[in-house]
Amino acid sequence: MSRIINGVVVAISLCLAWSCAKKEAAEGQSSPVASDTSVRQGVTTEGSQALYESKCSVCHGSDGTAGIAGAANLQLTSLDTVALRTIIADGKNAMPSFKTSLSKTEIHELVGYIKTLKK
Repeated sequence: MSRIINGVVVAISLCLAWSCAKKEAAEGQSSPVASDTSVRQGVTTEGSQALYESKCSVCHGSDGTAGIAGAANLQLTSLDTVALRTIIADGKNAMPSFKTSLSKTEIHELVGYIKTLKK
């Protein structure tokens, strides 16, 4: 009888430990989208620079000044975060829309990187 009770106690203890560990891991994770504050301050990751290089630098240049085919000089832009997100998502003039090829998180990261190019 005591073996059964001990087995039940061990099983319950393991379940509780597993449940608590899973909760702590979830609380330690950050949101995949950076806060608006980080975008305003131009906080980026290596991934956002690589994304910019692959999607934007062909027209805007690696430093944001190329202006090929009428592309804006990103070092001089006065556009706010919302306007930049909208243009990246919907396109403007010769610039294509990236709404279907980039996630909202990727667009958010691009905006953050573009903010670092401003002089």
